[in-house]
Amino acid sequence: ATFAARAVKPVHFRRPRRPLLPSRGRRRYVKVCALSDMAPMSTSSDVKVFRGTLVHTPCYGQMDMLVDRVVVIVGAKIHAIVHGDQEAEVLGQHGLSPNDVNRLSDGQFLMPGMIDTHVHAPQYKFTGTGTDVPLMEWLKKYTFPAETSFQDLEQASHRYDLLVKRFLSNGTTTATYFG
Repeated sequence: ATFAARAVKPVHFRRPRRPLLPSRGRRRYVKVCALSDMAPMSTSSDVKVFRGTLVHTPCYGQMDMLVDRVVVIVGAKIHAIVHGDQEAEVLGQHGLSPNDVNRLSDGQFLMPGMIDTHVHAPQYKFTGTGTDVPLMEWLKKYTFPAETSFQDLEQASHRYDLLVKRFLSNGTTTATYFG
């Protein structure tokens, strides 16, 4: 299923009383596009402009869907977020044309990068496995040999490259890596 934002008003989520468990129901997948995946700008300046839906999380427990917004990025910082009706005005302020706008298609959206505070890099290659044995056996069978293989810096570098690429492609932009 693809995600389509139709609501303009903010969506508020309450803090769960107990930890959320993985759903055994139907899974939904959303394609996450990194900024580097978007069409290159035709201008040589350091200004990038995107138009589409934004997911905004101004505080804990609140998520706002901002439909049809223009985001102006100057350098590495967000310079402005305005409604789509103001696109021409914003482009004029920066000397850009409509061809310089990266337009998100239906089902795409911009959102803050996700954060993973506990990643064991040697365990990456076993993602989604290990249900065949209890934890301590799994560690002995898979993790400890993988950690030992990281003594080879070439092997470790290769695994870290794969891990970081996978995280970025799925929207995780910040992580604390162990291993």
